[in-house]
Formats: sequence, structure tokens, C-alpha cells
Amino acid sequence: MSALKTLGIMPPAGRGKKVAGKDAQAGATVRIVGFMSPSGRLRVRRKVWGTLGMSMKPGAWAAAACLFFLSALAAPCVRAAEGSSGGPDLGYEADDDYFGPAPEYDAAPGFGPLGDPGELAARPAAAVVEGPDAGGAMVAAIDVLNAISVTPDQVRYRMSTRVGHPLDEDTLDGDFQRLTAMGVFEDIQIRKEFVDGGVRIVVAVREKDVIRRIDFRGQRQTRVRKLRSLIESRVGERYDVGKGNRDRLAIQDFLQKEYYYFGEVDVNVEPFEDGVRLVFDVREGGRLYVADIVFRGNSVFTRKELLAKMETKRSGLISRGKFLRRAFERDLERIRMSYLDKGYLDVRVVERPFAITANTPSSRWQRRDAYIHIDIDEGEQYRVGAVNFDFIASSLVPEERIRATIKTMPGAVYSPITLQEDAMKIREVYGSYPNSRYFTRVVPEPEITEDGLVMDVTFSIIESPEVTIEGVRVTGLTHTKEVVVMREFELFPGEKVDSRGFKRSKENIENLGYFKERPTIEIREGSAPDRAVLVAELEEIPTGKITAGVGVSSEDSVVGSVGVSQRNFDYKDFPKSFRDFYTGKSFRGAGQSFSASASAGKYTQNYSVSFANPWIFGRPISMSLGAYFNEYDYDDDYTEQRYGATIAFGKRLFGIRELTVSGGYKFEMVKLNNFYDWHPPEYVRQKGSHNVSRWIAGVNWDTRDSVWEPTRGAMASASVELAGRVAGSSKDFWRAFLGAQYFIPFYVDSQDRNWSLGVRADAAFAQAYGRGDGDFTHVETKYYAENDPDNPNGNGDLPAGIYKTGNVETLDYSKEVPYYERFHLGGVGSLRGFDYRGVSPRYWDHGLGYDTAVGGEAMLSASAEFFFPIWEKMVRGSAFYDVGTVWRYLGDPGYDKPEPGRTGYALDKQDFSSTNLKMEWRHSVGIGLHIKTPLGPQPVRLYYSLPLNKRKGDEVQRFQFSMGALF
Repeated sequence: MSALKTLGIMPPAGRGKKVAGKDAQAGATVRIVGFMSPSGRLRVRRKVWGTLGMSMKPGAWAAAACLFFLSALAAPCVRAAEGSSGGPDLGYEADDDYFGPAPEYDAAPGFGPLGDPGELAARPAAAVVEGPDAGGAMVAAIDVLNAISVTPDQVRYRMSTRVGHPLDEDTLDGDFQRLTAMGVFEDIQIRKEFVDGGVRIVVAVREKDVIRRIDFRGQRQTRVRKLRSLIESRVGERYDVGKGNRDRLAIQDFLQKEYYYFGEVDVNVEPFEDGVRLVFDVREGGRLYVADIVFRGNSVFTRKELLAKMETKRSGLISRGKFLRRAFERDLERIRMSYLDKGYLDVRVVERPFAITANTPSSRWQRRDAYIHIDIDEGEQYRVGAVNFDFIASSLVPEERIRATIKTMPGAVYSPITLQEDAMKIREVYGSYPNSRYFTRVVPEPEITEDGLVMDVTFSIIESPEVTIEGVRVTGLTHTKEVVVMREFELFPGEKVDSRGFKRSKENIENLGYFKERPTIEIREGSAPDRAVLVAELEEIPTGKITAGVGVSSEDSVVGSVGVSQRNFDYKDFPKSFRDFYTGKSFRGAGQSFSASASAGKYTQNYSVSFANPWIFGRPISMSLGAYFNEYDYDDDYTEQRYGATIAFGKRLFGIRELTVSGGYKFEMVKLNNFYDWHPPEYVRQKGSHNVSRWIAGVNWDTRDSVWEPTRGAMASASVELAGRVAGSSKDFWRAFLGAQYFIPFYVDSQDRNWSLGVRADAAFAQAYGRGDGDFTHVETKYYAENDPDNPNGNGDLPAGIYKTGNVETLDYSKEVPYYERFHLGGVGSLRGFDYRGVSPRYWDHGLGYDTAVGGEAMLSASAEFFFPIWEKMVRGSAFYDVGTVWRYLGDPGYDKPEPGRTGYALDKQDFSSTNLKMEWRHSVGIGLHIKTPLGPQPVRLYYSLPLNKRKGDEVQRFQFSMGALF
């Protein structure tokens, strides 16, 4: 064999090692890969048969190799004289590039082209016509009959049986499978005929017809383009009966999904030109709608409760209750499981033949209505008797701790669903570190007592060995890099299994938002009982988005916008073509995020670009960059422009994923214009440009189960901003923010939808230091009554109003935070029911009747919101209560209302004294809708609110909405 390797005619390592279906040994027949290229150089490709003694000495090996090499050199001449199939076969096959494509063969004889092994195994070998046993006789000729589009040479090329070689019956059976797998022939017959010098093989074939046209007839509402996308058959291919039947079933299945309950499809094959025409006759039969659903025999659940558990809905004034068989069958099972959960183990849910209106749809607009009847035999309710534990091996976890974990208690309603949940909880206790007995088996064994309606329960606990992670396997990734998923696992190879860490790992991967909901993420048994493999079977969803359009904003009337974003960005993944760019196949997969947007409305303009990388330097250190330009026209107040850039870094604190610390720098310029004489001094003195750059630092703790729609867990955050000389700012002030959220799950319904309560509290504080907002020198103004003779601006005949006195005064604002950095309340995520910046301390002008929001140096707000499902998992509802207040100065939580005729700050005094706590809180209540869209995991949120104690000057807005997650 070493000589063959030296000559270069042995197959690559690891290939071509099968020897006649058994291991190589002395005297075995070896199949060697080899063919002659047009250039005359011998190259390794496929197997040929020869007889080599595996125990040959090195000299004999060299002689055999030389003979093989010389015969290979002579092969082109022999084939040119004898033809590709009629002459003697010297043991090699032609190069693909020279004689056309060739199939690949397995090392064992008689196994055909690589394909579906099940399909090949299903082909009957009896198609080889039986005759006298010709095994071992030399093949004298191979004749091919009735081949038209496929040449006889191509048929012979697919066969392993060769002229001049002994006939092998198994190889001939394999030839039939190989020819069948070509997909060209509808019928194949192979027979053997004895002739002088050996046996002749006759291959008689009948080719499949070529599809020249595909038509659809009879459909009224379904588009032809949609039907064509459902079928496998294509024009120009050979017609296959099996494929045609699969196409028929695919169309019929589609009609069922589109609620055409009576839809039928037939396939007809008609002669057409030099082939056939495939015609699908589609009879939609009209859609079936649910007119009514009637329950009989129910007493545990009301009709309204049963209808709420069903995916199938009745037709209403607006919606159409379309009937889908598979959804209805799920509904029946869902109802049955609801009864089991209530302890009714003998319940029977029976679907009765429902009445359907007899009209036969003759137009695309007609329909048929169904009246569904469901009979329920509830039976008796079972309860739990004794609850015992059977520790098969040992008792690592005390029985008292297990009892405190489960819900199954003596006297409680017996529920097999709760029983299984308790078994899972016990497994989690055993699987939590430091126990790490993740594969512990917990088998609940109910036993009916003599009372008949009481079930004793025994939990059999078979403790497993301590389990160690030996590997991680991630599948289903097409764009996302594997490391993006791997770094979200809390468990690593070599570590002990921890149920809690695994649960967090699942939440981390789901929170990425790159994959379909509820991916398969499991711990599976490894190579030994004490070994485990983490498995994540994922299916990616689109993460990029290009938007352009016109919308309506609750804060800015009509808004036009355009933007592009990618939540799973990769700045190194450059597109190879423009198609790669607009189809989302480039700049994707590294777990980064990028967005660029522009929007303009009546009062605002916003332009921004941002980039964030959660992992840099291969470590869990995040970096974010951003640049922006915003312009706000505050109605009749003033115009504010802000532009700047930010850079920030974050890192896990003490290696804890839930606890992160961050820091960064924000360069920002603010330009203010369009002030009026009646504006308060803190407005007017700010005219022009200001540098308000700052350093930012913060810490965050987050244990929520989802960043998009949390149902349990908590989040707490604290951050501080410092502006001043140390940051290159022209203003000296600091701001601090505190926030907390807590979510409590209450109930999970039969459709795995959560009912939960969320509470939130936020506080913000600001104060000036050093230079603060500086000094302001201006001409003093004063209010004068009508025809006031003391008015220095006229002769005493001027109307009432504010006039300049001529006195120049200098006001000290060194202790004032710039008003554009103060706080307001109002809007989604703040105080719903009030307009954006609608709750604020106000500057009140008695003479001109103006009041202007100037913001405050301190703010408090809180909210409680109850979430409940409405429709499937797409729409959630909520009911909420919001409360909040803002006060002018951090050191003084209130200020007096000015007297009539005096200009100043208008807000009732807020008393923080311990004996008389009287705050000017704003309250609101309302309802909300949270709707998931195909645009991403962020829901659209709609709210209608009712302010409870609107104060003078507050700006109210009852209907509000937002798009995106509230962090």
C-alpha cells in the first residue's frame, strides 16, 4: 500500500477505506479511487475493483503498482478504440471535467448514488428480471432500450456492472436503485440473456414526461402566485406522481389554514406539446365561520370562562370567527386540561356534529356558518389525601424543605398538572448548586383511597450523581456567531450544574431578541450519568429594520421619519453585493447594535446615530457611542437646539451578571433662541449657546425575566451626572437619578400567558455649585395698572401691563440649575394623563396672563400597573395608577403663590413637616394596550388616562402612545 501512496493513486486519508463490506485483511478485494485526467496525469477520484494481496511483500507491492500505472497510461488509447462502454475495462473511470458529471459511490459494492437511503431501500429489487443464475459469468454487453433524452452511455455510466467483469447479482440490484434515483425513469426493467462469451444485460426504460406548463383552475380568492409558491413541481422537470400528490396536499393544507374548511384539490395531467401540462383544480368551497358555540353540562366553568380558554372565536360585529380544525382540537384539549387542573379527573369533553348552513358559496364573498355544540361530562372532584416521599437512594434535601417548595398539600384539590409542576420544583432543588443532582428523577405516584374521591400522593425521588457540564452545543445559527450565544450561558464546561444558573441562561438568550420565542434550551445527558451537555436549538428571526413613513405622535402631531437599525450588528461583516445589504445578510451576527434615524414634525427635529458593543476585548465590557442633533420648538415659548456625542463603558461588578457599573462622557452644546419680553428671567438670560458637557457614572441591578415585557423580577439603578470645569462645561451643576421596578407574577393561564403586577418608583435631584448659572444683568420690569401716573414709560395714559422701569439690576443665579436641565413630569414612562412637561413649577405673569413651565430641581413619581392577557400572546392589557410631583428648589420643597398683581412663581406651598404632610401630588388612572408587532420584540403601547387632580397650569393629554421598551 505504501507503494501506491508513493505513486499518488491512493485515496485521501480517511476515505476509501471500506474493503468489500468488511475490514481490510489478507486476500481482500480492495476498491481504489482513480481516474485519468485529459492531461494524462493519474488522479484519485472513485473506486475501481482489483485483487491485491494485503500480505504482499514490498517488492511485490512495487511490481503491482507499476503494472497498475502502465495499464492506466494505456487506458485512453484503449477507450478511444473500443468506445466508452464496449471495450475492455482497465479499472479506472474518466475525469468529471472530461466526460461530464458522475455520481459519488460508497466504498461497499452495490450501493448507489448518495441520496435518501430510505427512498433507495424502498425500491424493489425485483425489477431485475429473474432468469438462469448468471452469477460469476462475464458481462459481454450492456444494451439500453427506449432511452430518449438520456443517452445509453449515461445509463451505463450510472451502473456499477461493467463489460468484461464478472456479473454480481447484488451489484445488479444496486444498479436498479442507482438508475431509479436519477429521477428520470417511470419504469425500469433489467434482464439477463446468455450469449456466446457470457451474459448480456438488457436495460429497458420508460422515461417520465417533462412538465411543460402548470395551471391552477377554480380558485376565487387565493392568488395564483401564492399557490405556485406552495408546490415543488416546476416547469422543465420530470413529472413525478409522488411529488404531484405532495403538491396537492400542500395546497389543501394551505386552504385549511385559510379557513376554507371544505376546500378540495385535484391534480390532472394532460398531454401538452412534447410533454404534459399539470393542472391543479382548486375548489375553495367558501370560508367557514363560527356563528355560535354552545356548551352543555358545564357547571364548574361558566360559558364566558370556557370561551376565554378557546382560540376559536365567535363572529362579532367587527371580527369574523374563522374555523380552523387544528385550532379547535387544541381548544378541546385546553378545556379538558382546565378541568383536570380543578381536580375533575373523569371529565369528558365531547364534540358533537355541529350544524352548518346549507348554502353553497357561488361567489367569492359567500360563506357558511357553523353552530358548534360541545358536551361536557364533568364527573366528581378529587382531592389530595396523604403526601409522602420515597427516597430511593438517599435524602440529600430535607423533607421539610421539599414540603415548603411544593403546592400539593393534604386536603387541596388534586391536580395532575400541579403534580408535575411540583415534580419539576423538586428537581430544581436537587439540581441547584451545591447539590448539582440535576438528573434526579422525581416520579409522582397517585393512588386512589377507599373514599373513592381522595388521592394519596407519593413522590418517588431517585437521586442522581453530582452532574458536571462537559460541553455546550448550539444549533440553528445562520447569521449569528456562536460566541454571541455561548457568552450568555451562566454555566460552563467543567462546572457543576446549577438549576438557577441554567434558568438565567435561558432568560439571557431569550432577552437577546435574535430568536423565535421559546427556543429549545436544555440540559441533556452526556457521555456518562454524571456528565451533561448544554443544548440550545435556536431559530433566528430578522433583527434589522428599515423604516420610512409618516405617523402621528401624541406629542408632535404629524411626524415624518426614516431610519435603519440592526439589533444584531457586525461592523466587520461587509456586504459582497448590494443585495446582501438590503436583504439583511450583511453587517449582522456579532451581537452589537446600530441605529440611525431622522424625524421631523411640527415642533421637533431629531437626528441620531448610535453604536453599542456589549463585549469588547473578548470580555463582558460594553462600549457605546452616539451622536445626535435635536431641535425643539416649545410652542410659543422658545426654540432649543441640542447637539452632541457620547461615549460610555460598562462592566459587571464582582463578576455578577445582574450587577453592572458604567461610566462615560457626554459632550453637549445647547442653543436657545426666540424669547419674548414676557418670558421669565431664567429664560431670557440663556439666549445663545452653552456648553453643558458632563461626566456620567451609574450602577444597575437587574433580575427581570424580560427586558421587553417583564412579568417577574426587579431592577434598581442609580446614576449621577457632573457638569462643570472638570468636564469642560460652562455651567456648574450636578444631577442624580434613582429608579426601581418590581414585578410580581400572579397567575399563568392555560395558554401560558402571565397575569402580573408591576410597581415603579423614580426620583431625580439637581443642584448648582460654584458658578451655577451665573449672573444676569437686565433692565428691571414692573407691572403698572392702567393710566398709572408712576409709569416711567409714558404720560400716565398707558394700558395695564409690564413695563421697563429704566433701573438696571443684576440678578445672582449662581445657585440656580439651568432651567433646561431641570425636571418635569408628564407622558409615557413618567406621569400618564399629563402632557410631556405638563407638570412643572410655573412662572406666572399676572399682568399679561402668561404662565410658563420652568422646571424643578427635584422630582418624585411612582406607578402601579396590573397586566393581563387579551388575545393570544400578541396583545396584553393593563390598568394603572400614576402619582408624582415636582418642586422648584431642592432645598425648599415649595414656594408661595404670588399675590394678585405680582409677577412670580405660582404653585401652592408644599409642606413637608412631619406633623402636616401635605404634598401637591398629581394623580391619574387609566388603561393600556401592549401590542407585539412583526417589527421586533418591542411592543407598541397605547394608553388612555384620566387625571384625578389637575392643578392650575397643568397640561393634560388623555390619549398617549409609544413604541419601544421602557427600560
